[in-house]
Amino acid sequence: MSNVQKTGKLFVVSASSGAGKTSLVNHALERLSGSISIQRVVTYTTRAPRAHEVQGKDYFFISHDEFNKKIKEGFFLETSSYDDHLYGSPQVQYDLLRGTSHCHRPFFLSFWGYQKSR
Repeated sequence: MSNVQKTGKLFVVSASSGAGKTSLVNHALERLSGSISIQRVVTYTTRAPRAHEVQGKDYFFISHDEFNKKIKEGFFLETSSYDDHLYGSPQVQYDLLRGTSHCHRPFFLSFWGYQKSR
């Protein structure tokens, strides 16, 4: 048996709001899920869920107070704001990829979040 450790790959999907990031990732997940181990990273937001969105699947929907508490705790890899709402990527998901995880995970990061994570 080989001692080579497999690690996952991080796919950064970054674009303006409304550009189709979620549609792109959902389509890729549908196409690739049978052939490779791939999971979507669920990020956090302070905005209200849209009609079709599910808590814990599309986002973790939390209050501004909860979000700010998580910032102070160092919970997020990166955060951004848009239209008075906050968005953040959990640090723990990124740490899993840098460890021994062999699962690939698409990440939604802002450009600045990507620069910070490099």
